Amino acid sequence: MYRDKLFFRVIVLIGLVLLSAFSVAAQATDLNVNKVQSTSFVPSETGQYTFTLNSTGPLDLPAGLEVQVDFPKGYNLVQGDLLAANPGCSLASLQYKEEKDRFYSILTGPTQVTQTATGVRFTLQIAKDAKDSLKPGTNLFLLLPGVINPTQTGAQALTVNLISPAGPRYVANTTVMLGNPPAAAPRNLQVTALNSQQVTANWDPVANADRYHLYFARVPDGHFNLAYDFRRDPNPGEEWLLQETSTVYSGQGNGGLVAGGTYYFKVRAGNEFGYGPFSEIVPVATKEITLLFADPAPGQEVSINSSLKVVFDQAIKISDLDKVQVFKKSNGAPVETNIQVDGAKLVISPRLQPATEYQVVFYGGALESVGNPGVTNPFLDWVFRTY
Repeated sequence: MYRDKLFFRVIVLIGLVLLSAFSVAAQATDLNVNKVQSTSFVPSETGQYTFTLNSTGPLDLPAGLEVQVDFPKGYNLVQGDLLAANPGCSLASLQYKEEKDRFYSILTGPTQVTQTATGVRFTLQIAKDAKDSLKPGTNLFLLLPGVINPTQTGAQALTVNLISPAGPRYVANTTVMLGNPPAAAPRNLQVTALNSQQVTANWDPVANADRYHLYFARVPDGHFNLAYDFRRDPNPGEEWLLQETSTVYSGQGNGGLVAGGTYYFKVRAGNEFGYGPFSEIVPVATKEITLLFADPAPGQEVSINSSLKVVFDQAIKISDLDKVQVFKKSNGAPVETNIQVDGAKLVISPRLQPATEYQVVFYGGALESVGNPGVTNPFLDWVFRTY
């Protein structure tokens, strides 16, 4: 009888152990690195690495979680103060977005760079809990700027660790390839204005290139911005590729092109490793509706019964009535007006007071050409006074 009870207890204990092991195995979470992107995989250059991670099981991201990336020998990282000219990896973050969320959640915290026996380790310690446990398969994006690539090309083995303050540790290994971008700059860049906010650009293809970057600036020696015809910035893990050797850029919605502006464009060719040298800089002037004549003219003194007559170089229509205004110069108060358009002429009949200065304002895009859709006016303003 005692032996039977002992045998039964042993069987139950073994069952509990197996059940516990099965439960742990079912709850175990494997961390995967699905993709590694960088602004440059060129030896000796500095790039922002983006690791796309996900897990096979639920994943908690509590405060105190350490995100570690182990780089082999030859790598280095820029680490500056957040307010420094080049903060480098101090701006690292862990970002994610679940299906129900509209925006990405961003987790940040203090960073550290330490030399190890095998290379260099980057550590980000999350300062604030994630609001919920992440569902299995949810993409995590580790954005890590300031990574200085080693001098040699070829495969480089990296290790990504997530270490929870409660003890669980998730490890994923991945390999990135370093190489060289196209050696030549694009030739024969041509940029043509289609209207006030839109240009076309084309250039000759470059050997060993499968993507291009088009840049523009207001002055040839100024800061150049990427010319992308999108309405938002890229989300983490996205890569906007211009693969053709021609494009149309409108610059709308991101402070891009305005009527009557002169812009300077340049282009460079790239591949999976990075981008090569820039082409020559090419200027282009966007089209505009030009003011030919105004009565009263700037600084002129008129009676309170006067109307404003404004003549342009082409037939126009009003795109936005609120962008045509007359203000009292002293306090910025708007004046009640009646506006009529006759071809290229616009007549404004304001209610004026004696001995008063007025400012006439045509905001950019207030008018549009009748014969050339998309051609608008630049910002125009002048002051007149009454006696």
